[in-house]
Amino acid sequence: MNVRFIAALSLLAPLAAPASTLEFGLLTTVYDYTELDGTTVLDTERSNLGDIGGGYLGLAFPLRDNGLGGRDSVTLYGSHTQGTTRYKGSLLGSGMPYGSYVATTADTFDDIRLGLSRSFPMYGLDYTLEAGIGYQRWKRELSSTQKETYEWQYLHVGAGMAETFYRDWTLALEFDGKYAFVKEMEARLEGMEPLNFTLGRSFSLSAGVPITIPLRDTLALVLRLGFEFAKMNRSDTVSAYYPPEDTVKPWYEPESEQQNWHFGAGLVMEF
Repeated sequence: MNVRFIAALSLLAPLAAPASTLEFGLLTTVYDYTELDGTTVLDTERSNLGDIGGGYLGLAFPLRDNGLGGRDSVTLYGSHTQGTTRYKGSLLGSGMPYGSYVATTADTFDDIRLGLSRSFPMYGLDYTLEAGIGYQRWKRELSSTQKETYEWQYLHVGAGMAETFYRDWTLALEFDGKYAFVKEMEARLEGMEPLNFTLGRSFSLSAGVPITIPLRDTLALVLRLGFEFAKMNRSDTVSAYYPPEDTVKPWYEPESEQQNWHFGAGLVMEF
């Protein structure tokens, strides 16, 4: 799961001197996840607005004025969200078709990222570029007998542009890309040893539109809307003993896609 975090920390009204910034707030996600075997749907998970929620925290520490009218900064971002989704599919190893098992799934999402950003004005707009490295984890409990944990480290690049308008409000457009380079998944089924998979090529692309509304000289309200597309290719295949059939079976994690909407509201402070 991804939430944009570039602009509000560095696209406040231009500062007379570099200042550190802190952003914190609440998140909710409209989640749409699909597992596939080619074009065949294996299972889906979906949520409504408010079903998955939590919070986020971001920090930016200026390093220097960069000579371009802006500054270079170290950024740190973290988020935690959890909730439930509506699962439709089948239990792992059951051999039953899509739709044979319907349930409410408990989900937990964590994300932490460290980056470097550069801000600068150009042609009447304020721009920000960022690159960094991060870690994400998704815990997924489909039932009391089937639990899965996905973990991956990723490279991150992002860009944002913003314009100040009505009473120093700021409207920004942000783009973000992630590419996972260490990606693993563990599946736990009742009565079996844990199954450990190396996931296939995984990436996500996001776009966001935050609005920043000044409240005081060093305090602002930020409202966020974002869309994320994520793709994860099929894992490797592992062999493991399956007690109900008294046999060794091949196991793998199918490819998957996500199309998620993210909504956030928070405060930005300079200090």
